Amino acid sequence: MPGLDYDWTFVLHDSQALRNWSVAVAEMTVSALATGTSVEAWMSAFARIRCAQIVSAWHSALPDPLRDKVTLVQLGSAARREDLLGSDLDHAVLASDEDSAAAVVPHLYTFIRVMSSVLCPPCEGFVMATNPRWIGTEASWQTRVQQYLSHPDWDHARYLFMLVDSRVHARAREWDEVVLPVRTAIESSSFLRWEMAHLGIRGTVGLGPFGRVVLDQVGERKVFSVKERLVAPMVHSIRLLAMSAGITRLSTRERCAELAALGVLTQGEATEVMAAVSFAWSLRLRSHAKAVLDGNPLRDWVDAGRLSQEEQAELREHLRVAKELEHMVCRRFPKPR
Repeated sequence: MPGLDYDWTFVLHDSQALRNWSVAVAEMTVSALATGTSVEAWMSAFARIRCAQIVSAWHSALPDPLRDKVTLVQLGSAARREDLLGSDLDHAVLASDEDSAAAVVPHLYTFIRVMSSVLCPPCEGFVMATNPRWIGTEASWQTRVQQYLSHPDWDHARYLFMLVDSRVHARAREWDEVVLPVRTAIESSSFLRWEMAHLGIRGTVGLGPFGRVVLDQVGERKVFSVKERLVAPMVHSIRLLAMSAGITRLSTRERCAELAALGVLTQGEATEVMAAVSFAWSLRLRSHAKAVLDGNPLRDWVDAGRLSQEEQAELREHLRVAKELEHMVCRRFPKPR
């Protein structure tokens, strides 16, 4: 993969070099997938590049006095090492004190702008440390978590689940003190698990009655929303099952393998689920790569009219698997009486 030997401190401030890099990665992505490279192998290589970019962008954005006082927390796909070309920059910040938390905020906008230049756009849901909800000291984070647990409406439940998929490279012990109560609460709370199953997952898979693929309208085009209607329902379902079983792994594949080992999923179910997730990642990744090469914005949908008949049939089959997984988690986590 291009980029492993880049000096990101320099490249992040060179717009032409960034454009050249983006095109090179997109071209290699198209070529690799066309010649049989698995999307998981691509993601493993890209994760190393993304980590290098994040470290360089973070260091270049923050002045020296602040670097030892604040810790970047990667969330979502970045924490699971499942980033694709256009994955959002979901992140939080753990600060050593309140003054450092306030002082770092202006520099976060620089960090976000730099990461956006390397195909890592700001989170559309505002899950970023420029949002006061996602920054604080260990004490303020613990207070926030307890408030969410005391009033576990759907918004608070969503935030709690987001905190589980997190990764830090410094002050890990302090962050563990924030996340451990969340894991324990979800594992023991039938209400939190019901909320995720029925308010977060139910009805999100893009398969309608009679096996009809659910399409969205974008201008004059009918499109399939890969992230929202296939990737997210499956990743969230596997996360919910894993957390309920006490599994602490972050990657979807590792979670799925452990669920099969524990008997929560059969080996056949685990294989089908991961085949569906891999297909969804690949479909989304190819869409991202094409957008880069065409000079278009990155989107998380594909034009349904451009899918071959074979791809459409494969999509319906994987959506069927996703729908069965959705039904499984809804049956497994009914509303508490």
